[in-house]
This record gives sequence, C-alpha cells and structure tokens, in this order.
Amino acid sequence: TDVVLVYRQQGVDNGNPVWRQLPITYYLNEGELDYTFDFTRADVQIYVDGTMDFRTQNSNFVGSYLNNQKFRVVIVPASAGAKNAKVDYSDYNSVIKHFNIDDSHPKVLK
Repeated sequence: TDVVLVYRQQGVDNGNPVWRQLPITYYLNEGELDYTFDFTRADVQIYVDGTMDFRTQNSNFVGSYLNNQKFRVVIVPASAGAKNAKVDYSDYNSVIKHFNIDDSHPKVLK
C-alpha cells in the first residue's frame, strides 16, 4: 500500500543536488530521452528509453545522460493521511522533510 517515488539528480546548485521526479522526458537535438521506472513489492527498476539509438551517440552524450547517474528512491506511506498531505511530491526536499526521512546516508547501489 506504499507509494514509490524516484528522483534523478540533474545537477548541482550552490553545492546542493537538484533532484527531479521521474518520469522525465528530455527533448534533445539527438531525439527524445525518457527516464522512467516501475516497481513491485520486491524491487524498483529504472529505465532509459527514447527515440534515438543510444549505441550511435558520442561518448560525451552517453556520459552525460547514461553513465554514473544518481537516483533517490523514496517509499512513502499510502495511508489516507499521506494522500491528503499538503506536500509537493515532485519536490524531493519537501517529501523528505514532510515524512521526516533522514537522507544523510543513502544506500549506494551499483
């Protein structure tokens, strides 16, 4: 009954990571690039898709959008109180503040 939220770090502003909620679509000169995800009770899968052939892109493009990406996965309760909560779920910082989540030591998966 919980809700899974996924955020991608899209940059840094004044030393602070900037998180953007998935799904995200970028419209680039090379074509469309989509980050999306799905989840079950056992796992979360993050995907990159789009209208371009990623194998033909130059290494700078691949490095910028496909390699060494950082994501945050947040599981929040789907209780009635959480559904009616006045929190902007698209704002990672609002979500962790509202649900009192300690993100100072995130689990790193490779």
